[in-house]
Amino acid sequence: MFPISEFDDTVRRVLDPDRWVPDWIQRSIGPIGRGGEQVLRLPVDIYTATDEIVVQASLPGLSPDDVDITLREDRLTISGRIPAPLENVEYVVVERAHGRFSRTLVLNVPVEAERIEAKIDNGVLTLVLPKTPEVRPKTIHVNVNEPSHTIEGKMGETG
Repeated sequence: MFPISEFDDTVRRVLDPDRWVPDWIQRSIGPIGRGGEQVLRLPVDIYTATDEIVVQASLPGLSPDDVDITLREDRLTISGRIPAPLENVEYVVVERAHGRFSRTLVLNVPVEAERIEAKIDNGVLTLVLPKTPEVRPKTIHVNVNEPSHTIEGKMGETG
């Protein structure tokens, strides 16, 4: 029998707009609404190195206290709120996004949660997620043996 919790997870994954709405559509139509509130999709850059995964996101003007980062099993979620523009001025142009943002990433390799590092520098959030030792590539050194001994004799001779 199919467990209900697995079914719920499957339904959430299928209905998650981050998974099935292409980036170019989300950029052109703006924020995706969830539960009545508009939620901005946080764009990220991700790269992997031998020992770690690095996630970067632009969060100009936000401090570390404005950002929530959680890791549950294989899901990394970055969320927070970008403050609204000033209310006591008359804007000519308002192009910068504001409001709640969230991004959940499914990690394809296990990481060491207790060693994750997060920092914001010049408006860029950088997360360094160390891979667990089991999944890090192993370098295997090949030992060079001494030259093999040759056996002299003629082919076909028997002793």
